[in-house]
Amino acid sequence: MHKIDTLNATAENNFQNGTIVSPDWFNAVQNEIASVIEGAGISLVKEDNGQLLEAIGEIIASSPLSDGSVTLAKQADGTANKLQGWGADGSPTQVEPGTSLTVTGGTLNADLATTGSPGVVQIGSGLSVDGGGVVSAPGVAKAHVNFDGRSGSVAIRGGYNVSSVVRNGAGDYTINFTNALPNTNFTVIVTGSNPAGGGASNGFIASEFLLTGSSFSRTTTSCRVGTYNGSQAYNDAFSVNVIVM
Repeated sequence: MHKIDTLNATAENNFQNGTIVSPDWFNAVQNEIASVIEGAGISLVKEDNGQLLEAIGEIIASSPLSDGSVTLAKQADGTANKLQGWGADGSPTQVEPGTSLTVTGGTLNADLATTGSPGVVQIGSGLSVDGGGVVSAPGVAKAHVNFDGRSGSVAIRGGYNVSSVVRNGAGDYTINFTNALPNTNFTVIVTGSNPAGGGASNGFIASEFLLTGSSFSRTTTSCRVGTYNGSQAYNDAFSVNVIVM
């Protein structure tokens, strides 16, 4: 295709009064229009003056995004389970995810890198992830919970990696972890309060529950804590907070 470049055309190659129209310009226009029609798979028909419009409609209808929805398969030129990417020059390219990165039903799944098993998400040397997905790192809590420990109304208000809290007796609670910890060498921090009528905490003390024989009741799946009042008697607490490091 080219713009008019014959006698009396403007400096910008536009038409004006007196511009000579050449056969090569007419041929260029004709061939450009015919290419669109034939490119849509339509044979030229002399008596049909609506073929250009028909061809444009066919091209739009055959587009992968003609229904207005965008999916990974459509972005990957209709190839399912491939990702659409772009090269350094901006040209589109399709990427096969491989074993560590998969696409299922439009959801991108990334495998975690572990020792001897490469993955997409790499955990640094200071972090570790157990089989249950619990991340362990210096200074990061392995589990924590805030709960109401009163008799008959034990309820978790919020927390992380805690599946349940069991009241064993007055001021005596077992904290069960959702995912087991790597070992029992963890630190347990406990606070408790039981507001009196005026709203003040009435001298409550909270700690990890100490069993007979000066041993703690802790496993990789649970720990036991206690709350007691100023008279050294175990007593239920309105608010108990436990952090496991």
